[in-house]
Amino acid sequence: MNDLERIRNEAVGQEIDEELLKQYPVKEQRELEIPTRHGSVKAYLYRPFSEHEKLPLMINFHGGGFVKGYRGRDFAFSRILAIGCEAVVLDVDYKTAPEYRYPYAIEEGYDLVCYVYEHCEEWDVELDRIAFSGQSAGANIATAITFMLKESGKMLPKFVSASYPPYDLYKDPADKWITDSEEARKNYETGRLYNDWYIDKERRKELWASPVYADVKQLQGLPHFLIICAKEDPLNREALEFAKMLMEAGVTVTVKRVPGAKHGFLVRRTQGYEMAEALIFGVARQYFK
Repeated sequence: MNDLERIRNEAVGQEIDEELLKQYPVKEQRELEIPTRHGSVKAYLYRPFSEHEKLPLMINFHGGGFVKGYRGRDFAFSRILAIGCEAVVLDVDYKTAPEYRYPYAIEEGYDLVCYVYEHCEEWDVELDRIAFSGQSAGANIATAITFMLKESGKMLPKFVSASYPPYDLYKDPADKWITDSEEARKNYETGRLYNDWYIDKERRKELWASPVYADVKQLQGLPHFLIICAKEDPLNREALEFAKMLMEAGVTVTVKRVPGAKHGFLVRRTQGYEMAEALIFGVARQYFK
């Protein structure tokens, strides 16, 4: 078994948690195929029970180091997101590296968003109430798509919710760890593999890959960003750096570093997830009015 097979096989949350699904019932859950320049991409639509005929839409991009696909735990998280935000959730099962390298998933996601803009009436969602959400690699992808929309002059989302995002793919993962423990070495070695599988070294400072290298003009005019990071995650420093850059460019930002939390805590529902959920639901209530 090679490293890629091992990492995919060891991925947390492979199985569907049926008990958790029962706690978060939705009115509708179905699989869709959305056309893109790279062929169709699979996405799952979740509609919560609501007294409103038309709802806002949250387009979500899961995590997994750019190499892990849609997992059992994502079904439950999407339901939680739909119910908590009182919004339809479209969770994107984007194609992963190394089979599909940068910027494949970003281009695929951008095309999906453009398709949604043109077809949202079919799903009874409102065009002027669409937001993006992403966790880890998915947060990176959601942010990159937002830059693409700005560059092309298309409508921006109401807000972007980015949880524990990797915003600097150029910096060696080993340099992000303060300690040199066995856990740290294991994590930064895996991080190097993720980066190598996902993107060529000479492209890692590009805007769509590493937003911390953006200039002020590229940041100005972006929508509200909710950036949630974990205190025990070395990625929190680049997330906080990007949040500061956004604020200096005049972008409205909500940022929280969750005490005691580790990378992946939101979807894994480990220490601090209640705080993160409350932040996401609160921003959704504010911007989906």
